[in-house]
Amino acid sequence: MSCFFSVVMPVYNVEKTLKKAATSILKQTYTDFELILVNDCSTDNSFKICENLQATDERCKVINLKENSGLSNTRNQGMMRAQGEYILFVDSDDYVDCQMLHNLFDEIKKHSSDVVIFGMEEIFVDVDGELLSSNVLKEKDFFSDDVMEVKKKVLEIQSGFLFRNSCNKAYKHELIIKIGAYFQTIPCVEDITFNLGVFEHVTSLSILSYAPYRYVRKTEGTLTGRFFSDFWEVHYHMLLKKISLFEKWGMQAESQQSIFSDYVKFVFLAIMNNIQGGGMSDKEQKSFIDHVIRTPLYRELNQKIILKDTKLRILNYFLQRHMTFILLSIGKISLFVKVKAYLLWVKVIR
Repeated sequence: MSCFFSVVMPVYNVEKTLKKAATSILKQTYTDFELILVNDCSTDNSFKICENLQATDERCKVINLKENSGLSNTRNQGMMRAQGEYILFVDSDDYVDCQMLHNLFDEIKKHSSDVVIFGMEEIFVDVDGELLSSNVLKEKDFFSDDVMEVKKKVLEIQSGFLFRNSCNKAYKHELIIKIGAYFQTIPCVEDITFNLGVFEHVTSLSILSYAPYRYVRKTEGTLTGRFFSDFWEVHYHMLLKKISLFEKWGMQAESQQSIFSDYVKFVFLAIMNNIQGGGMSDKEQKSFIDHVIRTPLYRELNQKIILKDTKLRILNYFLQRHMTFILLSIGKISLFVKVKAYLLWVKVIR
């Protein structure tokens, strides 16, 4: 390996944020890294900015894709060119603390973990980029190279945002190559699917309470946003992947509360998705709800598990009783809150 860290940054029409994101890497106090900028056929000035960055810093490498291929392939292309011992992903509309790589290096030198997870600070901004609020997401410090302890920790955190995301982790390159890990083109669940594939093989894990990653979230939305036609299907199959992993680990019983919680949450988010995009009529929504409560997985979990989360328990009460009108009403109100009071919606949905 020619450097210690490879930082992969996908680039697509981000001329307003790219320089800040890239500069936050190039100004790291730890300097043994490469920054791989993967331009996915941007139509604005993003590629020119990439070229300028490369011209001024030899650690910056630019890959210019010939066809637009999406986030997953862009990250995969960056991984294929990576020369570092550890790989990180940073999105081009986010930025990081200047001590991030230094602190990660210190942790890795102590433990040489397969994966290091670190915290994130959500930065909520308005449509003009003005700061509205911030919120730190982090776990307690942890390290283990005991395989069973690692599995227990993965089960504990796997439903949380910090596990799902790929931008708050340093992955050992040797492990990525060994297992052939790559991002699949699956809308909404690219990161969690990648992480489930990686963590199936992780035998040592570090978690830092340190939160160097600034995850920028715009609060402006629309009631007629994007409709993902396969939203439920991709989340359902992701749950099946989780179940398969925990069965393989002999942790099926311990995982059922978490799996059922995710199931009910994803049903509700699917209802909101269907409303937001105008992709389904009320009649079709009723058919959808009838379908999701008739799956063998739902029937099994609903018989065995009493949900601990009050909000999910209430939603499941309406699901069990086919109260479509109430569920749709809650979905419409939630969508309105998401658009008009996004910060409140984020707190509620978590």
